[in-house]
Amino acid sequence: SYRRRVYNSASERSEEVSEPGLYSADLNAEAMFTGDDSTAMRAARMAIEDGYHHLALVPSCTTQITGTDLESLASRIAERFGCNAFAVRPDRQFLGSKFGSVFGLFDALIHLMETRPVESGTVNLISRTFYGLGKDANVTEVDWVLGLIGLRTRLRFLDFCSIGEVKDFCIAEFDIQVGRNRFNSRVCDRIAEVTGRKRALALDMPTGPSECIRWVRDIADYTHIGPDVVGYAESEITTRFRDGVMPYRCNLKGRTAVIYSVMARDIRWQLEALHHVGVDVWAILFVDGFIVDRNIEVPSYEGENVIRDADLTMLEDFVREGVDIVVTNDPDRVSRLGCRWMSLGSRHYGILGALEWVGTLADSIRAPAVTWEEGL
Repeated sequence: SYRRRVYNSASERSEEVSEPGLYSADLNAEAMFTGDDSTAMRAARMAIEDGYHHLALVPSCTTQITGTDLESLASRIAERFGCNAFAVRPDRQFLGSKFGSVFGLFDALIHLMETRPVESGTVNLISRTFYGLGKDANVTEVDWVLGLIGLRTRLRFLDFCSIGEVKDFCIAEFDIQVGRNRFNSRVCDRIAEVTGRKRALALDMPTGPSECIRWVRDIADYTHIGPDVVGYAESEITTRFRDGVMPYRCNLKGRTAVIYSVMARDIRWQLEALHHVGVDVWAILFVDGFIVDRNIEVPSYEGENVIRDADLTMLEDFVREGVDIVVTNDPDRVSRLGCRWMSLGSRHYGILGALEWVGTLADSIRAPAVTWEEGL
């Protein structure tokens, strides 16, 4: 509920922000030991009078310590009020409700999914969170890529969706896991186990032409889409990117850049964009931060001057040599060097994300280089 309000207020959405729909059952230790559920029933009645029909009973630390049977309570609420009430299981660790019972919520919703006639050419996208704060434009980008190969998004689970839409989950022909992390994998494994559907295809969100084309090819293999359709999609992706960066190429060709990356290791789409507009990348400096994910496969970057275990003094040398711009995810330190810099990341995904990034690159190179004090 909190995330829904934050994303609604921070994205391009203009409709009224929905209320969170949170009600306290006011269960204390004495009530739970004596079996007094009157306060929980009162909370349920308030929710139903406010127009809710589906009630999720979310555990707290107190209910876990006292061993409250929330499933039995949900059954009594459903019987008394004629609504759909279900219990959310806490996470597996001790007092797991402290961590939000997030997987328990997904698991409870997965058990609501019902068998339905399949609608050909439709896709469910599955993830804990979707697209970040540039959400609306990113939804459009993903739908554009899927549309090139004749697919349509039917449901984003768990996103802005109703219980009725969750029940209709199995109408979609295919499932795609968005984000290769353990939590998303657990959710997709559970969906396949409970519903009997084919295990979802796991993909990361694409940015730039090569990643979008890789998306198309992986989805085509998963869905058995023919090579002619794939060829058409690749051509459309390549053409859109090429035409989109053309206005910037005349100002960027021959410019020089250094990439200074803290923790992040996969910067393929940024390199692709830089090379496409004719920027000469002098070096890629990888800097270890507080956390480095060793499980991520780092590309080899053949032909590039890659310096691993780099530090800021190495970057200072390139700045003294007159590099035009530093591309970085550590602006606090880099901006103090008095050089031009721009962000390593993009607010958006897909082709749009790469095009906006190239536009920002052109603007940043045109801007005067000042010290951080002068910029205040």
